[in-house]
Amino acid sequence: MLIIYLLINLGLVIYVICYRTIKVKSNVPIVFARICGMLLNFNCTFIIVLMLKQTILIIRSNKFLRKCIPVDDHIDFHKVVGRIIVVLSILHAIAHVVNVGAYNSHSWVAYLFTTEPNIGWVGGFASLSGLLLCIILSVIV
Repeated sequence: MLIIYLLINLGLVIYVICYRTIKVKSNVPIVFARICGMLLNFNCTFIIVLMLKQTILIIRSNKFLRKCIPVDDHIDFHKVVGRIIVVLSILHAIAHVVNVGAYNSHSWVAYLFTTEPNIGWVGGFASLSGLLLCIILSVIV
C-alpha cells in the first residue's frame, strides 16, 4: 500500500514538473509551489479516505481486498499522511514567499497580508486564505 501511495505521489510530481517547465515555462519557485500544491490536493483527499469507516468495513468483509489492502494499519497511515501534509504546506508557503520576493511592485507585507496586489481567483484573497489555512492546520496538529 505504501509503495502505491509513493508511486502516485511521484507520478504527480513528474506531471507537474513536465507541465510547468515544458508547457507553461514557470520559474523554479512556482514549479516547487505547484508540486507541493498538487501533492497537498491529493494527500488532503487521501487522508479523509483513510478514515472512511464504511469503506474499511467493506474491504474487511471481502476476502480478496482484505489480503491486498492492509486496513488494520489505516490509523497509523493516517498519521503519516498528516505529517506529510504539514511538511508540504510549509514548503508550499515558503515557495510562494520566495516567489513574491521576485516582484517589486508591492511590499512583502502587502503581498502576504492584504488584497492589494490582487493575487488569486477571488480578488486578491490567495495569500490571506493560505495564511488562514496554515493557522487552521496548526490548530489541528
